[in-house]
Amino acid sequence: MQVGDVGGRIWAGKREGVEEAAKELIEGLKQLEETLGDNTYFGGETFGFVDIALIPFYSWFYTFEALGNFKLEQHCPNLIAWAQRCNLRESVSKSLADEKDVYDFVVGEVGHKILLGKREDFEGPKKEFIEGLKQLEEVLGDKCYFGGDTFGFVDIALIPFYSWFWAYETLANFKVEAECPKLIAWAKRCMQRESVSKSLATEKETHDFLMDMRKRLNVD
Repeated sequence: MQVGDVGGRIWAGKREGVEEAAKELIEGLKQLEETLGDNTYFGGETFGFVDIALIPFYSWFYTFEALGNFKLEQHCPNLIAWAQRCNLRESVSKSLADEKDVYDFVVGEVGHKILLGKREDFEGPKKEFIEGLKQLEEVLGDKCYFGGDTFGFVDIALIPFYSWFWAYETLANFKVEAECPKLIAWAKRCMQRESVSKSLATEKETHDFLMDMRKRLNVD
């Protein structure tokens, strides 16, 4: 299961596609829960690398639930308990995107207006989107990663959005690199890490998926 593909079909697909994607997501998470078992963390009693790699997806659960009309806790109670346990750690809670902010970004705000809006209406959302990225770049500054010289929680939480940039650029006719060169350099630096490049959908895969979705929804 690729979370990006299944998640995309939940928040942007037709009703029958949403239901099928929700089933796939739940089945995939049940497999994760089976791996977790009754452990406190995926590695046992100690918070470790697997927890670090997986916990950013927790920020998306509210969005998937709201759009897919289901509750993950009913299907995967141990997994939700694990996520809540992780989120009690200050290093995690301070680094993860708020689940309501993710919902607003995906469903009702700038990104959605570009991805599923009419091309003639892109100018306003495009400016808002670029301003948001510039704020991120300001936080990044001249650092290699958001936490400094070490790849960390914030990088893990943010790097999935890089897969969407080409789609935004193609639709709204701009280049993120021209506006935010340091942010793109950071993204490329992250993508050089095998653990990142192997887990993310490529820009082309995301772009092609979204273009097909726009056709199915008769946006263009």
